[in-house]
Amino acid sequence: MVSSNTYSLLIWLYTQKIEPGYAIIYFRITINSKRSNISLNKKIKIDSWDNSKSKIKGNSNEARVLNQFIKEEEAKVSNAYRELELEGKLITSQRVKARYLGLDTQNYSFTDLFKYYNSLAKDKVTKDTLNHYMTTQNYILEYIESRYKTTNVFLKELDYKFISGFELFLYETRNFCFTLLFV
Repeated sequence: MVSSNTYSLLIWLYTQKIEPGYAIIYFRITINSKRSNISLNKKIKIDSWDNSKSKIKGNSNEARVLNQFIKEEEAKVSNAYRELELEGKLITSQRVKARYLGLDTQNYSFTDLFKYYNSLAKDKVTKDTLNHYMTTQNYILEYIESRYKTTNVFLKELDYKFISGFELFLYETRNFCFTLLFV
């Protein structure tokens, strides 16, 4: 797939609204002449910055760590651009920034799922069936509270360990017995 976008990533220092002699490191994403800035939230001394190489001067441990951090974040921005390109989406500097910051995807939780499902099911199932759904939902929330010490879990965190732990929770707390059939 040939891209018709012009893409560049500039690393620059923002010196305003900060104490004299210091600056904050920023990325500037430019796509088709439209810009978006991202703060890396790293404050450095202005005189320690090498503008031509876009990195911190020196070989101290602090300089190496910060330069490595900048490289890693630069790679994440480039990956965000590539992901959008592979998905065939319209690529803008704002979209790349949103992807880099993790703001472009909606993460749903169990309570979101329960609300959505209950709104769909309330007119399609009997009252007794809906009560069974609600009971199961309460068991899941009780398990999340006891196991994870929180009131909700995102669905992307769901894995086999969660499911088998929930099964064990039901067995131990509700005396439910599950039999597994192996074919």
